[in-house]
Amino acid sequence: MERRDFELPDPDWMRDLSHCPLSDRDKELLEKFWTELENDRMEHCARCQETWFDMGLKGGICKRCIARDKNKKEDEPWFFSAENQLDFGLIPAFLPQLTIVEEMLIARVHVFVNVMQVRGQQYKYRGHIVHFLRDVGKVYSQLPLLPPELDVILLRPPTASEHAHLNRQFRRQFRVRRRCLQEWLNFLSNNHPGYRGITVCQKRMSVLPEDGDVLDQVATAAVTDPKLRNRSTNRFDRFD
Repeated sequence: MERRDFELPDPDWMRDLSHCPLSDRDKELLEKFWTELENDRMEHCARCQETWFDMGLKGGICKRCIARDKNKKEDEPWFFSAENQLDFGLIPAFLPQLTIVEEMLIARVHVFVNVMQVRGQQYKYRGHIVHFLRDVGKVYSQLPLLPPELDVILLRPPTASEHAHLNRQFRRQFRVRRRCLQEWLNFLSNNHPGYRGITVCQKRMSVLPEDGDVLDQVATAAVTDPKLRNRSTNRFDRFD
């Protein structure tokens, strides 16, 4: 698609608000843009059941699945297959899209600790490894979980509470909608073998917000760099 040179001057204003501010060339480029956008279609992989753009399909199989099964032996199943117990199936259209934390609240099995770091007012080091001593995993029979029970640790600078832009980074990820969790748990308990026999606790459900974030309910740890103590606290990263 041809790109417009944004260094070009704007068309002269005709002193008439009813006059179209776009030049004929701009109109042509805009029409081409909408045409290309309209022709861009989502693709679906029949093996991993993923739907997205430009998946490089060959015979209905995406390039990621083809690469993963490239060295598969003849007697081995496809990686994403029912034989390998990795057939995700189709998600019913009536079920809402969940946030990351909403998925964690209704997950039966938890096998890792999720560590998130607030960006801004800190130094970042690479090449270091942190080990967390814990059990292999946890299997819950009563759902949903409550935010304080999640294996999530939020690392943030001591002054994060004083600067709203540092906390906005995770607000969307920590959004929880009670109705969405109820719909998913009802569906899973009736249709998923791994969820049969679970207890959907309405008392726990009532504690969760109808639609709000639970960022202030997860475990946090203040990360202080001694080199920052003498620095100005007026310089922060900018986040929208």
